[in-house]
Amino acid sequence: MLLSVNMHHPRKYVNNEPKKISLCIPTGSLSARAKKEISGMDELGMGVSIYFKLVKSMVVFFIVCLLVLTPLLYIYSCGEKADSNVASLSYLTLGNIGQSEVQCNQGNLRLYN
Repeated sequence: MLLSVNMHHPRKYVNNEPKKISLCIPTGSLSARAKKEISGMDELGMGVSIYFKLVKSMVVFFIVCLLVLTPLLYIYSCGEKADSNVASLSYLTLGNIGQSEVQCNQGNLRLYN
């Protein structure tokens, strides 16, 4: 296994000697900035660098979405309309708030003579 790691682990050359590239290096930012900073991932190539920057951006996006939606999920969970027989996540939906009165009436509409 050590031979396989030595053959396939990414390396950079310093003074004509191969050195392992650390896996815990900053990825940089996906957004364009005025000054172009070269991060540690850029040494592995453009595709690898963009992939990890995109993954990092998506993680940040979904964390922000979770923080924005947390109060809404709390409000939905305060309702009492979900049955205990249905799926366990049904108490986090809008239907759990319920409505005490019927809002729509049913009637026949006469569209033609």
